[in-house]
Amino acid sequence: MAFHNEALVFHRISNTGLSADRRSMKIDRIRVYEKIAATLPISPEQRQIVHDMIAENQALSNIERMKDALEAGDYDQAVEAAKNASALQSTWKLKISLLCLRTAPGVFRRLHLTRRLLLGRRTHAKGPAAQITDANGPAVVSDETSVEVVSRGSN
Repeated sequence: MAFHNEALVFHRISNTGLSADRRSMKIDRIRVYEKIAATLPISPEQRQIVHDMIAENQALSNIERMKDALEAGDYDQAVEAAKNASALQSTWKLKISLLCLRTAPGVFRRLHLTRRLLLGRRTHAKGPAAQITDANGPAVVSDETSVEVVSRGSN
């Protein structure tokens, strides 16, 4: 057995496919988990894992909804989505986001948009042209598809 530093898994992101909308991906994942819980004979421990995965994906979906509302300037919707996410998964980032949304939503929106511009957003459908990336950085620029490198660690 040997350890490899290079990325061994690639996640294809397409502007026209399901991966173009991160929130839809999470909602569809929730549907799959709900179907597993409803149709498969699983143990109580497995059922708890499935319910935890549903809650995690619901929280992540609400975070995406918060970001979308924030970008659109709909602060009430952003606060509601942040509250829903926080009820499912209380993290320091969500607490700070809620505080900022309640106290200075315009400033928080500008900070979020600046961060998105500087770091790029993983959803390429709304962002700039996609790029194919490997462990060494961007390799090819494309308007339709990019590949996100995901390292699996050891083999």
